[in-house]
Amino acid sequence: MKKIILFFILALNFSGFAENQEIIEGGIVKYDNHSHVVGIFASRDEAVQIFKDRVEYFAKEYEIVKSEKFTDENGEGKITILIHREKKDLQCFVMLEGNKIIYGNMISEGDCAIIKKYLN
Repeated sequence: MKKIILFFILALNFSGFAENQEIIEGGIVKYDNHSHVVGIFASRDEAVQIFKDRVEYFAKEYEIVKSEKFTDENGEGKITILIHREKKDLQCFVMLEGNKIIYGNMISEGDCAIIKKYLN
């Protein structure tokens, strides 16, 4: 039952941004005070498009403070970190690793290891 609920939450979460993309696997990773949404797509091109769409979507409410390319065991990746325009203590990020997208928003400042790693 839990997997079914997570699938529907994930499907709804990506539906507006992944209309023509095929999600292979995904889920929500819950931490103490925030969550990350993770989606693995059929191709790198699909993941790149979702990355761009998510950054564009979050940029309406958040200001981009850093966008960086990196290389890791999955190959080339990219992360964009954003700060809420009105509530400066809230952060957001969108990350691309291979054909995987990870993102989170409404994260309290200092609460996310991924943001800390790339922001400092």
